[in-house]
Amino acid sequence: MTNVVVVDDHRGLSPDLHAVLGTEPGLQVVGRAEGGDEAIALVERTVPDVAVVCVRSSDLSGMGIGIALRTLFPGLRILAILTSEGENERRLLPDLAAHGVISQTAGPAAVIVGLGVVAEGGTFLDQLVADPPTSPELAGEAGGR
Repeated sequence: MTNVVVVDDHRGLSPDLHAVLGTEPGLQVVGRAEGGDEAIALVERTVPDVAVVCVRSSDLSGMGIGIALRTLFPGLRILAILTSEGENERRLLPDLAAHGVISQTAGPAAVIVGLGVVAEGGTFLDQLVADPPTSPELAGEAGGR
């Protein structure tokens, strides 16, 4: 069983993500946090395998939370979900040093695949993050790699 925490400081993504992850065999969402202090306390209390951290270009606090979690809990695997494809996010991804990065637009199936890869010790870079489409019509057709 893979234990997962979801960190989303704007609560816009986590209810849907929590519901999707909660139905996936082999995954157990052990908690949800909205901010950095809450995320740190949650990880200390629940000792998850993976933290799913939502990162926005308009407010990069999710990036800071991810960096803090990586620093304080070196064994914790991090899967970052980018809620927009802003250039600031891609430029700062090396600082986060996440084990996986997925665009929110990739959909639930990509999150499940990426989470599985990250939980098993691998790395996952969603195709929409690595090579963003130039037209909105193509965005729904891209997947993970």
